[in-house]
Amino acid sequence: MLPPLKVTLSSKGQLVLPKALRTAAGLRAGCRMVLFLEADGSIRAVPQRGSVEDFFSVLKDVPADPGFDIEEAIGKAVLELDNETRIP
Repeated sequence: MLPPLKVTLSSKGQLVLPKALRTAAGLRAGCRMVLFLEADGSIRAVPQRGSVEDFFSVLKDVPADPGFDIEEAIGKAVLELDNETRIP
């Protein structure tokens, strides 16, 4: 785990992530991030690992079974994606 790193917010609202952090997190130029404002005021940044198309590709094999619960399938896909993108 890296020690806390200080960065400065530019006048354009940009942050530069230190190379050690980018390397440790496996981030590359162009990586999209999802930002969350936590209840305590902290900001959590989570790399978006895949596209919307990737997310919905889990539904490509949806069975034609009339008893199939699409909402349950979407819920499972959301949990799976969340587990893949969670930063400890």
